[in-house]
Amino acid sequence: MATLHVEFAIPALRSSYASSIHGRCVFYEALTISATQANGTSATPQQVGNSNLVARLFSDTACFIATGSAADATATAATGTTSAKRFLPAGGEIPLELQAGERVSVIAA
Repeated sequence: MATLHVEFAIPALRSSYASSIHGRCVFYEALTISATQANGTSATPQQVGNSNLVARLFSDTACFIATGSAADATATAATGTTSAKRFLPAGGEIPLELQAGERVSVIAA
């Protein structure tokens, strides 16, 4: 089954690894990728705390993803509630910043 894996982590930069972001995973979800848009769970203030989350998205099939409070993986332009869609190739990975109330949406490419 085609799946988008989403790991939410609180970012923590470590000086000995200046180019890497390390963080504690606070939530994980798997979204099924199909011709119908699938919406993830919104990040909660309890998960975010005083900072934003880094969502690590990786997929086993090509798809389009978007983030926002009303994320729309078909949007070709950003609005106040969604980012524009981004292409994620099969086997690809994208780290994205999320704020409380934002979620990830996905649709097959």
